[in-house]
Amino acid sequence: LALCSAVHVPSLSQTSRQRCFELLRACGRIEPLRAEFARGAAQATELCTTLSRCMEGEKDPRCLLLCLDAAAAVLSLPVAEDAAAELFDICSCYFPVSFTPPPSDPYASTRAKLAAALAGVFAASPALATLVLQLALEKMESAVLATKAEAATTAAACLAKYLENVPPPTPQP
Repeated sequence: LALCSAVHVPSLSQTSRQRCFELLRACGRIEPLRAEFARGAAQATELCTTLSRCMEGEKDPRCLLLCLDAAAAVLSLPVAEDAAAELFDICSCYFPVSFTPPPSDPYASTRAKLAAALAGVFAASPALATLVLQLALEKMESAVLATKAEAATTAAACLAKYLENVPPPTPQP
């Protein structure tokens, strides 16, 4: 984390930013690094804050896919609510995804991959439910039908994910 915190990542070359995002993603995805960050909210929150600073304003789709994957992993850790909200705010500016790859994109970056990665961020933690639903309701007011559809689909998918760990109600006598 110190490495990514010590430099202004957005000003680095695409390749250097990509390496930084790969490191941050590894912290949230790869054991035993993930286990270390899962042990306490302070470490997980520091990781979340570092990722927020590093990914803000990212435009390269290859880097953005790494950022969103890292964000989903980090948000599934015990992160402080304000840090999670900050990372959500940074990620939510990409919703709905409006990326069209160039005709001869050698990296196979697609709108569908970016949209799926962003949905993974939104579904990463039930703590984001209020923020996600507010965003979805706001986007459903759009005059663009595709935006409304993506907002509804994303909200439904997130709600289904959030409810996976909710125990069924116990019958009342």
